[in-house]
Amino acid sequence: MEQSELYGEVIVKEVLKRKEVLLEMNGMRNPEANKKKTAAWKEIQEIVLTSCKKIMTVDQIKRAWRNKKAHVKDVLMTEKRYRSSTGGGVDMALESAIKKNLEHLSEAELGIAKSLGREAAFVGLRKAETFVDEDSPSRLLSESGTSGNGEGGRTPEYQRGVGSPPFVDKDAVLTAKMKKLEEQLNTFRSESSSDEELPKKRKRSSPTDKEINRLQLEILKEEKALIAKKSILLDKQIAFYDTALKTLTGKPIGVDSGNCPMWAPHEGDPHLAMSTFSK
Repeated sequence: MEQSELYGEVIVKEVLKRKEVLLEMNGMRNPEANKKKTAAWKEIQEIVLTSCKKIMTVDQIKRAWRNKKAHVKDVLMTEKRYRSSTGGGVDMALESAIKKNLEHLSEAELGIAKSLGREAAFVGLRKAETFVDEDSPSRLLSESGTSGNGEGGRTPEYQRGVGSPPFVDKDAVLTAKMKKLEEQLNTFRSESSSDEELPKKRKRSSPTDKEINRLQLEILKEEKALIAKKSILLDKQIAFYDTALKTLTGKPIGVDSGNCPMWAPHEGDPHLAMSTFSK
């Protein structure tokens, strides 16, 4: 085990030993609670120094604890959202990846998972994501005391320095938006066509109208910005060609036997050459 992993494990274990002070009293701001918490962090600082031979400030120790806790929440919430959306066991590749991540949790990290409790079950969830299928077949978190039907932590949001932000392909996002818009527009058109056959008072208003209008407005804004960029580029190209034409030394002087324009230096008035060409 590397030194960073070693002192991280020690910090987690020592914090969990003092969870009554450092976790359960975390929201308290009275002088007595602050005094106990300060003393507990100092104790952990001394233990890290003596057992790991590593000098760390209290702030560094707190940061290491928060990073470990955030990592466990990320893993748990990945599993939770997968259970909520699929009921479990649908995407076997994702199932295997999630299980592997859970198996890689250390003993100290499993301790964090057990200590999260209700926080792990609901933190980071939006309203629509609080439903969990009770018939999910797999219980991957049985070892950590957390049910496999989705009681986990926060989704991977790459917070507190854990991991790296994913690459975002803006073109792909725009394409996906346009595809979604087209699907909703097709649905809306089919509903509208069926509504035309109903009496006026019985006509239904599609629940996706507002969403369609919002997406359509976003797409139009993106397209407008793209057209504006292209327009600026074309203006620059036109200005370049105008400058190049003004610096040319050759001017049209007549036509050859094939009635094609010929270019050569002309000593007279260029308008005269053009009038000769037109005749």
